[in-house]
Amino acid sequence: MALLIITIAVSTGVIGFAYVYFAPSTIPAPSAFFGQGGPRLVNWDPRFQTAATKSGADNASAYWHPRTYGGGSSDSYVSGGTLHVRENDLSSTGWDNYDNAVAQEGNFPWQTECRHILGAVPDWACTRNSYGLRTLAWIGANTTLSVNATFLSREGMGDFNIIIGLYFYFVNGPLRANGVSAVYLEAQVRLAFYKTNAGLMPVGTEDTWNPGFDFGYAKTVGTLQPANSMVLKNYDLHSFYLSAMTKRGLDPSTPAIIVGLEPGVEGWGENLAVDFTGLTIISYESNRATADPDFDMVVNQNDAALVSSLMGTCPSDYGRYEWIADINSTNPCIDQVDLARVESFEGQSFQSLCIIQHLPTAEGVVAEQDRLLSGPRESPIEGQERS
Repeated sequence: MALLIITIAVSTGVIGFAYVYFAPSTIPAPSAFFGQGGPRLVNWDPRFQTAATKSGADNASAYWHPRTYGGGSSDSYVSGGTLHVRENDLSSTGWDNYDNAVAQEGNFPWQTECRHILGAVPDWACTRNSYGLRTLAWIGANTTLSVNATFLSREGMGDFNIIIGLYFYFVNGPLRANGVSAVYLEAQVRLAFYKTNAGLMPVGTEDTWNPGFDFGYAKTVGTLQPANSMVLKNYDLHSFYLSAMTKRGLDPSTPAIIVGLEPGVEGWGENLAVDFTGLTIISYESNRATADPDFDMVVNQNDAALVSSLMGTCPSDYGRYEWIADINSTNPCIDQVDLARVESFEGQSFQSLCIIQHLPTAEGVVAEQDRLLSGPRESPIEGQERS
């Protein structure tokens, strides 16, 4: 159930505002073995508090890694509690020479850090920033997305998307469908999807594509237009994942974790300016689910050995630090608290968790999210600017 509120004000500044609120749901029955817990933040720096520019080495980006692709003079940067994305290239003529302006956090199938091979399994020590993600989030658990976006301006006659990109990794190996074999699902929650020959696409529109190294999927959840703002609250990412897998002809019960996030804009023949002032992914999985960094769905000595082998590493140890071994994300460094968390669940599997429980009330969820977001600001690491 979703609540949509739209207001119009004839004055200077923002003239339109949309608030889309999705009431918290119950844990879906097929994935109840992930258990009930949380809420816990999946991504670092949800309020874009740490400044970052698109120039700088990956290990100089503590949380969000701004990036652009294509020609023109596009830009992406984090400042003043806002992610600013600017796509500027009226000369591009189609999706074969598209542009984007985004920020990235986590691991991606196309990245080249540490000699990563296109479409290969993630190199957990070489994320697109220094911290990786904050929590090992299994998509089988109840997981929600909230985001604020303001569409400042548009000039152009092409196609564009305003996106929250989510990258899922299939932990049990590659899947195959329609001639594609991959270990990633590259999916987009689209706040707007505009086609030059059809205009704004309606809410609920699904789209698929094949990059060649993963499965591509998108669903339109809004029709954000210039001079308008949009707040998306508690969007159900578990249901989104099921829709994506079904649309792509893949088994929707396939276990997967969230490994990468990518808010921003993309398109061709467009100058776009969009600001994001908040992006929060919350997981309600159990502590038991986070205590399995080797992804075999059993907490055992292998998990303890992995954490032990990385003991004492921190995000500043780029190339060695593996964020999946950070079981207790209160402190991003891997320490005895992480090992103790694994040992407390040793010998237990996710399948033994079979009770379906309700999430807290809507008011309780909002209050707890606010509490998490208002906690101490994470300290950025020091690093060199990227060329």
